[in-house]
Formats: sequence, structure tokens, C-alpha cells
Amino acid sequence: MSCRGMLVCVVGFVVLLAGLPLGNAQLPIPNSANYIGVGYNFIMGNPEGDSLNSGGVDPGLLASRNIFELTYDLGKKSKDNKYRVPDETEFLQRSSAFTTKEKSTFHGTKSYAKTLSSKVQESASLDAVFASVKFAGSHDYKQISEDEKKEGYVYFTEQTIQNLGTIRYLDELARADQFEITRNFYADVCGLPVTYESQKKNYMDFIDKWGTHVVTELQTGVRSGTTYRATRSSFVKLASEQRSDSLSLEGHYKIASASISVNMDKFTEDKSAEKKFGSQYTTYKVGSETLHEPISLKLLGLNELLADDKYWTTQASHEGTLCPVGWERPLIAANILKAYKGYIEYKNIAASTDLEVRIPLTWPDGQYALAKPARNGGTCPNTDYLTWDEGNRLEITQPLGANWWSKDTQHLSDNIFMESAQVYYCVKSVAQSSTTSWKWMPGSYCIYQFGNTCPNGFDSGYLKYDDDDTSSNQANGILPAGEYTSEYTLIRFCCRNDASPMHPIFLPTDSSFFLVRYFDNCQKVSGMTDTEEFFELDTMHAGLNVDNDDAEYGAFPQPGVVQHTRVKIFFCYYQPQTKAKRVDDAIERIKEELAKKFLDLLERDRDGMSMGDK
Repeated sequence: MSCRGMLVCVVGFVVLLAGLPLGNAQLPIPNSANYIGVGYNFIMGNPEGDSLNSGGVDPGLLASRNIFELTYDLGKKSKDNKYRVPDETEFLQRSSAFTTKEKSTFHGTKSYAKTLSSKVQESASLDAVFASVKFAGSHDYKQISEDEKKEGYVYFTEQTIQNLGTIRYLDELARADQFEITRNFYADVCGLPVTYESQKKNYMDFIDKWGTHVVTELQTGVRSGTTYRATRSSFVKLASEQRSDSLSLEGHYKIASASISVNMDKFTEDKSAEKKFGSQYTTYKVGSETLHEPISLKLLGLNELLADDKYWTTQASHEGTLCPVGWERPLIAANILKAYKGYIEYKNIAASTDLEVRIPLTWPDGQYALAKPARNGGTCPNTDYLTWDEGNRLEITQPLGANWWSKDTQHLSDNIFMESAQVYYCVKSVAQSSTTSWKWMPGSYCIYQFGNTCPNGFDSGYLKYDDDDTSSNQANGILPAGEYTSEYTLIRFCCRNDASPMHPIFLPTDSSFFLVRYFDNCQKVSGMTDTEEFFELDTMHAGLNVDNDDAEYGAFPQPGVVQHTRVKIFFCYYQPQTKAKRVDDAIERIKEELAKKFLDLLERDRDGMSMGDK
């Protein structure tokens, strides 16, 4: 066979080579091998990369600081024969990605670090040293720390993880096969002084250069995610809808005498139920389809590395050159353990914290009105941040009428009589009365409408009472939405029935107030005791056996109009449990005193009878 021209022969030879398998020296090294055995700084690291760079490689990985020497003398290759593999490692490349999706919620640097920690595993012996400062030097951690100093937020992260392989250092063979430590690391670690206290700066510089740990195993692939952020106020409202059982009533906070806090452990205990909230805050991506990067790490502390003889089988060969003769490696290991704490102070790293997810308990946003507990000089539930507008309606009902009400227990008004009723109102005419936002919670109850619409979550309706046609009805001050004429009263309600009334809602506990019962039970309010009251107005025309003009529409408190002769409304009167408890305690004390006196009397009578017998 002959070649027709030199160019044809060269081309044919190249094509022939392309069809042959590559020699081991020509195969590429997997990108993951660039990170096995390198230093890692647990304080400066972050497995989500850096949001300033939209992610990227973990900034804690010190890729140029190789601690374990990696060799390629054995000709090891990946199972698919596509990569050269270091002799000291085991490498597994997946043919297709193992994909998982994760969600997490955090509310400060402590819970943020806990979320990240699932991707960076260290030995249990060092967990206590770094527990409160993991990742604290990374950009995103610092940003969350700054958020905490301001308003404070709650964060939600959703991420997709594509696991495409694993590489690990075969430390179980380190002694038997005499695995090496790099000369560079030997030179620096052997140069550390044996006294720590007087030479701290040397150790600080060493950790800056080599990190706190060495990477012994990693998973490689692609990880991408988005973090959302919500204000604490909006998050508490979200929690009241999604996991109201995670809320609790607390004491004075900022502008209010009561507050609401969220038990975050309880809120997040069911990961599958977590839903996205807030607005987009950051996005990140680690690795790509063509360049797989570390997505999780396993670490060994440098002090642990130095304390374990199996990694130092060739130490003697370096003594007298890179290391002093009789190098006191265990002492250096102990010094590095001390240096970890010193490094935390050196970097001015504060311990991670999670502030309470807590807001002042204020009156819910929106315009509305409540019945005023006006009897015996009762007042509207005024606070430092809200003064209610007030008004009252006097209705003259039918002559010789028979109005009914909770006479012995009612707190509604001093002016309810057989032929008239004067009801007082507290009106919130400003939609938002404080910088803290709160909303009416799901339940079963009614309030009075003010303005053209009800607050979110409520349905509108009305009751119309037919008053005496020759009445002297009065309308004074600011009143709920409705029509107040000389012949009738039409008053509008906002009602909801979207949760059990037995499940407590949260409202301010400063003072007493009324809600209107919707159906059969008073709505429970956390921190308050409730008493059911009613009033029933006689609207039948005297002497006439005809229907009157009573009417009902939409959502209104039941039963409302009764046989077109009466209108009946049930109220729920709330007073702080602390006050009620004091009353209960007083009653119990009185009972105990009476019981004691009764027993004393019995004792004296018995003694008297005994004396008489004598």
C-alpha cells in the first residue's frame, strides 16, 4: 500500500490515531480531583458559593493549598475509562444525574448555618468548636447578619441538586500504602512554633493560608437555588394561615402590651408542607452541565490530621530538611486546636443567632367597628398607637314592647330598656394604625362594617330593624356602615366562617372588647376569657298582626330576624385572662375561707357537745 502524497498520509495517520483508545497519560483528570485533599476554611466557606458571583465554587475551598499528595503512578482510571484517577482516591462518575429538590426555611444566621451544614460534614469532636461560627465569614452569611440588625427577615430557599459523582480519599490505606503529605504543607506546619500563646500570629497566618480542615470526600455535580425573603410581620401573618398552631401569645413587645411569636421548629417540622413565601432575594448556581463542582463535602480537622499517625508514615524522611529533628507533631496538633478559638477572635467573628420571629400584637389592619362595652363606664380598647372613634345609636322600639337582653351579665350598655335600646360603638376608621401589620385570622365571628368594604376574608351583609314609626331615634358620633333613619335601623356586618371558633385567634389583650357571634359559639381569643351575651329587640307593630319591615341579607349574625317580629343578636364579651384569673383566684380564696370557717364552726359545735356530755 502506498500513499499518494505526504498530506494524504498524515491525514490518514491522524484518523487512525483518533480511532484508538487514549493512553492513560492523555486522559483528563476529573474536576473533582482538584478539590480532594485541599484545605478548607470552615469560617470563610459557604457551600452555596457567593451571591455576588451568583454562586460559584465554595469560597472556603483552598484549591491551591494541596495537603494530601496525589499521584498517578498506578494508571487508575474511571470505570468508563474517560478519566485518570489519583492513586489515593476512589472515584465514581454517574452516567446520569441523581436529582433531588430541597426546601428550607431559616430566620437568622444560626438557622442559616444549620441549613448549610447539611452539605459540609465534619467530625463530631470539632462540632462544638465551630458550631456557632460556621460560614460566618462568607458574604451571604454577613448579609443575613446585617438584616438581623435592621428589621429582621424570614427566608425560604428552594434548590435543585444534581449529584453526578463522588470522590474520596482512601484514608483507610494511608498507613499501609504510606500516602504522602505535600512538601508545601510539611514546610509550613513544621515551621509553626511549639509555643502557642506567645506566637499566636504565626498560627493565625497558617490558618488563613491552609484553612481549618482538609477535604477527604466530596460529591460533585450541579446545585442551583433561589432564596426568597419576607418581613417578620408578613411571615407571622403567613404562619397564622398555614400553621396557626405554631403561634403563641407573648408579653409586651415594642409598642404593644402583647405580642405574637412563631415557634420556628414547629413551623418547619413538616418539610413537605413548606410553601414558598416572600420576594426573590438571591439566586445561586454551583457547577454546570459541562463542569461539575463540589456540592457537598466531608472534612477532617487539621488538628485531627496532625494527631493521627497513619497520615505521617514518612515523617522521619522530612526531619532534618523540611522539619526539625524530633518534630513535636502532637504538640502542634494541640496548638492548632487552641488556635481555632483564637482565629475566631482574630477574625472578629460573632456567634450565630436567631432572633425571635415576633411582632407586636396590634389591632388588625382595615376599617371596621366593634360594639363598645359601655356599661358601668366601660371604654373602647384604646392603645398608645390607636384611639378609636366613637358613636352611639338610640332606637325607640315598639310601645309596650318586650325587649330582652342579658340583664345580669351584660356589658353592652346601661341604656337597654323594654321599649328602647342605646348601643355604643368603637370605630377604627384608619386602615393601618401602626407600622406593624396584622390581619384578622380565620375563624367564625362577625364585626361591624365601616366604609364600603369589609376587611379581607370577611363577607358583607346586614340586618334591618323596624323601629317605631313615630320614633325619636338618634344617631350620634361615628357609626358603623348602615342607614340610620327615624323609622328603621339598617346596620352592616362583616362575617367569616372559615375555621372552627374553638381554634383561638390572636387579638390585643390590653382591655376588654366585643365581637359578634356568627353561629352557635363564641370565637375563642388567645389570652382572653369570653362571655356570651345577647339582646333581642321587639320590632312587631303594637296592636297589629302584620309583618314589619325587618330584613336580613348576606352574611349576618344568626339568628337575626325572628318571625318578622324580633331581631336577636348574640355578642361575645372578652376580658383579659389575667383579670379573670384574679377574680377566679379571689373566688377560690373566699370558698376556702368559708370552708375553713364552716369547719371551725363544726369543730366548736363538736367541742361544745363534748363539754355538755361531761
